Amino acid sequence: MTAAIFGLIGTILGALITTGYQWFWSARERQDKFRLVALEKRLEVHQEGYSIWRKLIFSLNKTEELSKIVTTGQEWWENNCLYLDEKSRSAFHTSLILAWDIDAEVKAEGRTKIFKEINQTGKFLIEGINLPFIADVDTKDIKA
Repeated sequence: MTAAIFGLIGTILGALITTGYQWFWSARERQDKFRLVALEKRLEVHQEGYSIWRKLIFSLNKTEELSKIVTTGQEWWENNCLYLDEKSRSAFHTSLILAWDIDAEVKAEGRTKIFKEINQTGKFLIEGINLPFIADVDTKDIKA
């Protein structure tokens, strides 16, 4: 009788361990899938932000075009800012404000300062992705 009880307890314990193990790994797999989707979206948003930023840079001296780019950038920022890292989010928004305020009345030294600050946004968008280059990942494990 004692052997039967120990056998039953062992079976129940084994089932609990197996169930717990399966639950742990399925939860981990769901979390990994979520992270991958979030990473893909973050990469996509940083690329879109970079593209808008480039258009902004090249339209700083074109008043009509600049107005359209700033409006587009503001709408895009409102819809995507949470996917950007903190520095990129702040720099992109600041760039839009600075670009909106830039006009012929700003003296040359002020324009230079504004151009430099807007130019930093590209750097933050690139760094904000925080991914290793594909070549670095692919070649680090290869041994000659």
